[in-house]
Amino acid sequence: NFNTYLIANSENSNSWHFSNPNLPFKWDVSDSYDAERRPDPVDAIVNVNNRLLICGKNSIEPWYNSGTPGDPLLRSLNASFVNAGILSPFTIDVVDEDRMLFINKDRRLASIRGNTYKVLTKPYDKEIQGFSEVSDANAFTINEGGKSFYVVNFPQAKRTLVYDLELDAWYEWGYWDENTSEYNAFRGNCYEYARKWNYHLIG
Repeated sequence: NFNTYLIANSENSNSWHFSNPNLPFKWDVSDSYDAERRPDPVDAIVNVNNRLLICGKNSIEPWYNSGTPGDPLLRSLNASFVNAGILSPFTIDVVDEDRMLFINKDRRLASIRGNTYKVLTKPYDKEIQGFSEVSDANAFTINEGGKSFYVVNFPQAKRTLVYDLELDAWYEWGYWDENTSEYNAFRGNCYEYARKWNYHLIG
């Protein structure tokens, strides 16, 4: 949902579409765009601080609402991070409303804030490069006790790496499996704070 439009990608294509304004179930065939800079299939579309980030495995393109009826969206030409690419769409998470974290095409955790692109995983780059599979990784953010953690699960490697958003530090979480007598990945896969109950829920 973006500025009264419903945005959707076309599977296995570099095309993506927008609905009529304020009419999410009304679509016109011509109301679509294509990824432009390094066209590859659109795997994710993310709303970050009132910008659309069109994400493929080889590129990320920022778009914004120009307000032109019938042709409302324009690609931002001054972005410096279009060649970042996203390897694992399920690691995308938006924190602090204007910062997107994700695993990039080089198997590194990266962030985009405004036009600034930054790699965050340097202490763990070698570890992640050694994992047999990374594209199935998933991530979520936990905000509890005045702390914020970006939690990345790697199911094939049975490892969980955690980035401390305040301290710019890394940890590894897991749980002890008594049946196998070894550590496994952290068991949480999602998080939500239930304000009415004042409970922090981890699925």
